[in-house]
Amino acid sequence: MQYYKQLDALRFFSVLLVMIAHWIAWDTSNAFVKSFHWGNGVIFFFVLSGFLITEILYKQKTQIETGSTNLSKALKNFYFRRTLRIFPIYYLLILFLFFVNYKNTREIFPYLITYTSNILQANTTSYVGDFNHFWSLAVEEQFYIFWPICILLTPKKHLLKFISATIILSIISKICYIQFMPDKWMAAGYLTNNVMFALGIGALLAHIKHEKTLFFNQISKPIWLTPLMIGFYLLSFFIITHHFPIPSMTFIFDEFIFCILSSVIIARAVGNGYQFVGKFILENKYLIHLGQISYGLYLFHLFAIPTFWDYISPALDLHSSKKATIWMLYFIFTWITAEISYFLVEKPFNSLKKYFK
Repeated sequence: MQYYKQLDALRFFSVLLVMIAHWIAWDTSNAFVKSFHWGNGVIFFFVLSGFLITEILYKQKTQIETGSTNLSKALKNFYFRRTLRIFPIYYLLILFLFFVNYKNTREIFPYLITYTSNILQANTTSYVGDFNHFWSLAVEEQFYIFWPICILLTPKKHLLKFISATIILSIISKICYIQFMPDKWMAAGYLTNNVMFALGIGALLAHIKHEKTLFFNQISKPIWLTPLMIGFYLLSFFIITHHFPIPSMTFIFDEFIFCILSSVIIARAVGNGYQFVGKFILENKYLIHLGQISYGLYLFHLFAIPTFWDYISPALDLHSSKKATIWMLYFIFTWITAEISYFLVEKPFNSLKKYFK
């Protein structure tokens, strides 16, 4: 698969938005900070994941058509590579927490090991403590299970219709939950069928890149399109959603438009690439590296809060009352843990992916 350097830094920024949501927005009285949907970093990652996974599958589909591989081998390679990338660090963490009897690990263990914590939360409309962010990992894993089969089995001439139908049905499903089951707000946000529109928009971008090259160039080359979409998103979010606080309207003018913005950002990064200041930021080697360890950053970041207050602060006799200092210490802990995980677990397992090309 082609490597897009600028996407690594974008991965980090998407995780950073989630960190701000969980560390800062939940712990501040600032009205602006609390009102902004920092959690849309997850939405960006869904769009990015939908794009990258579908692009991989497009290339495998072409190989099947040319006879250089077959469906069985393509699926085997895909699932083995995803397993090597995702499972080791995830299951090591879960098993360690189970062994030390960390908080509610044993109570929700069946859901954690089966990547179904999003279904648990959808059914109970309740938080699951420091595992709350695992709902998005569950969505990703459920996406990985069925999407390759759908893309590889659907004829190319019907792929656009299939992807478009997936997006439309997901939007309808989400709006139905929002409008008719307002008490099931976690189901509206956490079930895979209700966030497939984001993954689908990323998949649509991959389709456009491979099948509609002229149109892809039209959205990836203009330097003005990204700032225009950022302005449009901010305008829709702060004006329309605040003045018309209808839940379904809020969804359309927040998450859906943010998906479109995300696809434009990604298209530019994988097309011409950002230049000048954008290039300086997105090709900074430190930000690229943080993007490479972003899975660990995301996985560990909510555990930084109890770890700091229950262990690090008493051990080092830290009693800072400055929230900015505490947030920075959260980040340092998360970063160090992600670095250790990356070099001791993720990188060695990722090196095995060469056997499943």
